[in-house]
Order: sequence, then structure tokens, then C-alpha cells
Amino acid sequence: MTNLQEIRDLVRKSARHDWHKIEEGPTYRSRFGFSTGPGDHWRLEEDSHHTTLVYMPDVDLTIAYGMDFDTRRRDDPEFEWSKVFPDKSVHICFADIFWRGSLVDRVDYALVDGARGTLPIGGGHHGLEITRWQRDVAELLHNLKGAHFASFDDFFGRVPFQVVTEE
Repeated sequence: MTNLQEIRDLVRKSARHDWHKIEEGPTYRSRFGFSTGPGDHWRLEEDSHHTTLVYMPDVDLTIAYGMDFDTRRRDDPEFEWSKVFPDKSVHICFADIFWRGSLVDRVDYALVDGARGTLPIGGGHHGLEITRWQRDVAELLHNLKGAHFASFDDFFGRVPFQVVTEE
């Protein structure tokens, strides 16, 4: 039997080359909503993660990421801590961790500095209270993005995160 901690350990111990990235086309992990259009007619809206990662040593483990945290927000927030970057906006998304097709965990993360960096976003004042797990997932996503402007540690070290006890 596999438990949540074992799944998290697989993610933590993985390396960039352990993941097969699928970016083109649908991920089949959509969120549906509705809104009213002209004349107060209802319309269905769909949002999806833009990328799916498959853990090649054990394809039971997948991560889908890229879905916006809040679809109603039309502008990206700025935080006091984000002012250390040339582009001060923060785009908040979430990554869903699946085991055998079932959603088993979710981690919020932030795209910073014009999406050049990926950082964890947690609780507390301005999202700065994070767990080690949130940090590890953000680091993995940052490293899997491809071309980098700076390392994860370069981005992470510029923000005064407080790592709190695991949940």
C-alpha cells in the first residue's frame, strides 16, 4: 500500500530527468465554471492545467500544473516581497499530484519576475509561511521549466520565507 508520505518522498527524491513532460494539447484535468454573457445567457467556461508530468520510474505518479488559483482575478497581485524582482507581479497557480489517476495532494505556487521563477506560496502574512513540501514542489517545477534566468535558490533566497512544520 502506498500512503501520502511515500508519494511525497517519490517526488522529493526525483530528479529532473525522471519526469516526462506533456505540454501540447489537453491534459484532461479540467475545471468547469460558468458565467453570464450578453443578454444574461449562461455560458460554460473551461480551464485546465497546461502541463502534465509523468514520473517515468512509476507512471502511477503524475503532476498536473499551470491552472490559475483564482479565475476571477484579472490582474496579478503584487506583494511587498515581490518588489525585489524587476517584474513585481505574482501569478498564483496550483499543482495537482495524482496517484493512479486520483488527486492526492495540491500545492500552490507563484510565478514571479515575469514567470522567470517559480516559488512556493503558503499561508501567513503575504504567503511567506511555507512547508518544506511546498518548497520542494516549487523547486521541482522551477527546474522542469527548461531555460532558466537564475537557479531556484537565487529566486528563493531573495524572499524572506519562513519554513514551518510540515502539515
